[in-house]
Amino acid sequence: MHRLPTRTNKTILTNDELLIFDFLFDKFAAIRHLFRRSFSWCHNVPYTHNLTDEGVKASVARLINNGLLQSRVGSRNESVYTLSEEGGHFWELERQPLWDKYCTDITWPTDDSWDYWMLSVKAVSHDVCRAYFEYIVATGRCQIATSPSFSMNHNLQLIPWKSFPVVYELRVPLESIEPIPFSERSKNLQLQNWWNHVSELEIVRSQE
Repeated sequence: MHRLPTRTNKTILTNDELLIFDFLFDKFAAIRHLFRRSFSWCHNVPYTHNLTDEGVKASVARLINNGLLQSRVGSRNESVYTLSEEGGHFWELERQPLWDKYCTDITWPTDDSWDYWMLSVKAVSHDVCRAYFEYIVATGRCQIATSPSFSMNHNLQLIPWKSFPVVYELRVPLESIEPIPFSERSKNLQLQNWWNHVSELEIVRSQE
């Protein structure tokens, strides 16, 4: 049996609800992605929750009613969910995220042939932004087209329910990119000082 991420037990969230919060803390997702059969694959973790599909629906409805989740209509004309500001506070109490070491990354194609891509890395620390970019390059899974550019943004919403006073962004065009499996990322994390996944947070915190 795989060990679940550490929690403080400072809230009334159940373990199953907290796992759903882990999935939603940085994104909006449809309820079908929260079902037990999809959870492990979608969240890229070796464990899942114990709720039935109906149990997930009931939990999400209750959490929305209690002001801990928020929803909107997504691109497929279906409801998608993420944490509310209050729900985010609950999640912070349980997982105690190290925001100064948090980073996000996103890539998108810049031409119709999907041969060229743009990479964006954001973090509240310039050093973390740079370190994560250097890690991606060191994996050999992307080919940089030009030198990266940096920008600094104020009061930016880095995740759906939380803004940060300063956020740094690194952008760089790519000529190719391959996804980095989490199993490969986690093998190298002992030398890293950043996280963007709850499992990575556990490893980074252990190095404090």
